[in-house]
Amino acid sequence: MIRHDRPCRPALEGLESRQLLTSSSAAYWTYRTSHELNLFVGDLQRLELMSQATPAQYLALRDDARAISRAASTTTLALPEANAKALAVSLQLDRSALDGWMGDSAWDGVRSRLTANLDGLNVPPALVDQTIADMKAIATSSGVTFHDFQTFTDEFNTLRADEAYTTSGYRHFPDPGLYFTQHLRGFFRGGAVQRGRDQSKLDADLRTIGAESSDTPAEAAALASEARLLEKIGAGLPTQANEQVGQDFLATFAQGSPSPEALAQARSALVADLGAGTSGPSLSAVDHLIAGASGFFQDAGSSQANARTLVLDVRAIVADGGGSPLNPFKVEVSRSSTGASAG
Repeated sequence: MIRHDRPCRPALEGLESRQLLTSSSAAYWTYRTSHELNLFVGDLQRLELMSQATPAQYLALRDDARAISRAASTTTLALPEANAKALAVSLQLDRSALDGWMGDSAWDGVRSRLTANLDGLNVPPALVDQTIADMKAIATSSGVTFHDFQTFTDEFNTLRADEAYTTSGYRHFPDPGLYFTQHLRGFFRGGAVQRGRDQSKLDADLRTIGAESSDTPAEAAALASEARLLEKIGAGLPTQANEQVGQDFLATFAQGSPSPEALAQARSALVADLGAGTSGPSLSAVDHLIAGASGFFQDAGSSQANARTLVLDVRAIVADGGGSPLNPFKVEVSRSSTGASAG
C-alpha cells in the first residue's frame, strides 16, 4: 500500500457572495417587518378596545363622507385634482379616531386643512361644520392620548419604512395606512353585533314571508335578490337619501301590483334619490330592482306590510354598514351617469 504524505488543504466551493448577501438581507428584513407588523396590529387593537365610540357616531361621520361625496361630484374641477382633494379629506376623516389628544388650537388647524382640501368641491359650510363636530365626537370617545398617538405613529412609520426593504416573493405585508382604514370599524363598540342581529332578522323575515306566501325556491331566491339590490343601492347613500329610496320603492305598491307607469315613475324617483355622480353599477342595480318589482310584490304575498318589513330590514343593515366599502369614511368624486338607459 502506497502512502502519499501530502498536506491536506480543505477548500469550499466558491459561492456568489452577492446572492448569499441578498438572501440573508431579505430574510432579515422579512423577520424584522413581521415583528413590526405584530407590534402595529397589536397596538391598533388595543386602541380599538379602549375606544368608547358608538355606532351612532360611526353613522354620523359616514353620512358626512357620503354627503361630501355627493356635493363634490358636482365640481367642475379636473377629475385628477378633485380626486386628490377627496383623498386628502378621506385621510383627515380616517384619522379622527386618533385625535382625542388634540386641544382647541389643534382642532383649528384641522378645520383649516379640511376647508382648504374641500375648496372647489362645492361642499356647503354647514356640512363642513357638521363634519368637524362629528370628528371631534369620535376623537373624544376614542380617547387616544398623545403618548398613544406618538407610539402608533412611530410604529406606523417604522413598519412602512421596513416594508420598503422586504423582497417580493418572501412575504406580502399590508400597507399600514390601508390596514388602518380597513379596520376603522373596530373603534366603534357594538356595531358588528348589531349588524349580525339585523342580518338575522332579515333572513328570518325572508323565510317567514316566503313560507306564508307558499313561494317556490326560485321565488324565495328572487325575493332575497331584491333585498340585496336594495342594500346595494343604499350602501353608498347618506341615511336620509337611503330612507327616501325605501319610501319611493314602497310607493310603487301603493295601488297593489305595480303598473308599467308606476314602475317608470319609481325608476325616475330612485335615480333622483341617488343624486349627482350616480355610477353605472348603481343605475344597473336600480334597473334590476325595477325589473323585479312586480315579482317581489307577488313573492311577498302581495302584501304592502310584508314589503315594508323587508325594506325596513334592509335599511337597518345599510345603517350598520352593509354593502359599504371597508373604509367607511372614504370620499369619492364620481362623474354623473344618470343619462343611462333604463334597459
